[in-house]
Amino acid sequence: MNNAELRHQLEACHAQGHQWALHCCERDRVEADDVLQTAYLKVLDGRARFDGRSSFVTWLFAVIWRTAADERRRRAVRLARQAPVHDESPLASDAPGAVEATERAERRVAIERAGARSSRS
Repeated sequence: MNNAELRHQLEACHAQGHQWALHCCERDRVEADDVLQTAYLKVLDGRARFDGRSSFVTWLFAVIWRTAADERRRRAVRLARQAPVHDESPLASDAPGAVEATERAERRVAIERAGARSSRS
């Protein structure tokens, strides 16, 4: 698919893609706009290539989902780097609800990995 065809397909799917980006970014409009723009750049510069194994919309949604996941990972790394090294506060595991929050985060990661595996199939 040439660049003009890609642009046409992206324009035709923009409303759906934007809604999906909002979903992937937990309704954060600024983050969703950034994710969508980055996904479009991946498509247009060839880092993400449509090979026809699925519909264009399905493929685009996978690109958006992976881009949002990449952004979440980058944000987590930035936050971890900014965390104080010698914190005098109680351990996070001592905080109320810490176990539940950790379990939720682990479930979310497992679901994202499963989705990534299924989208590659």
